[in-house]
Amino acid sequence: MELNLKVASAAEARVAIETLNRYIEASESQQRLIEAQHLTIDDIGLTTYTANSLRASNITTLAQLMTMTVHGILKLDRMGAKGLADIRAALARHGATI
Repeated sequence: MELNLKVASAAEARVAIETLNRYIEASESQQRLIEAQHLTIDDIGLTTYTANSLRASNITTLAQLMTMTVHGILKLDRMGAKGLADIRAALARHGATI
């Protein structure tokens, strides 16, 4: 993304600064998400029950979880609404969603 920061007024300067800040925040968020993909399910703060259910289905990393759909997660053995809520909360803490 290329940013043009030439401004003629204070209002334009504020807009340029806000745009730059959004760009920086997006870049930092994307970097955190890339780093989080290497975490295991044991590292992301899931309940023991949810982590064990995922492990029983050979799902061991955040990256694997991020590729799944809600329907796919709910089809896993011993996975229900509570487990899904647990997974969504853990993913959100790491900037990810399903």
